[in-house]
Amino acid sequence: MTVIATKNVTVEGRAGGKISSRNNNIRDHGGSRRGSSVVHTARSGLTAEFDAVDIRPDVALVRVRGEIDLCTAQDLRDFVCARVDGARDIVLDLSSVQFFGTAGLPVLTALEVAVREAGRRWALVSSRPADRMFRAVGQSGLFPRTADVAAALALLER
Repeated sequence: MTVIATKNVTVEGRAGGKISSRNNNIRDHGGSRRGSSVVHTARSGLTAEFDAVDIRPDVALVRVRGEIDLCTAQDLRDFVCARVDGARDIVLDLSSVQFFGTAGLPVLTALEVAVREAGRRWALVSSRPADRMFRAVGQSGLFPRTADVAAALALLER
């Protein structure tokens, strides 16, 4: 796996604070695109990290760690939807998420729309925090969820 891009975002203060961002673009020697990574850090200590790797030629795995809330959801949406193309299905792995707020629902809806428009499919590896949020808003059946990446791959093969 070769990481081709990283992004660090730091947010300070709640009203009119400072936002800083640093992008690093890296290519392997062959120039091929094999994955990318984004790290978001907020002053409050809340952190979300996203990375993507091709686990098969036709499947990209997007791994999410940390907390998905109002501060990080838009960046996750942009990151995961940028991985959608006509050549790969997406597995969105939330198994390492410690918090998944309702701000994450539009992320999943945007991914659903992007994948359908590209003629591809996607699968969700859920977590306790995400399952709790789905139950709390009465949307347990909204997206098919799996327990692990292997089950998500099996779902995509059906």
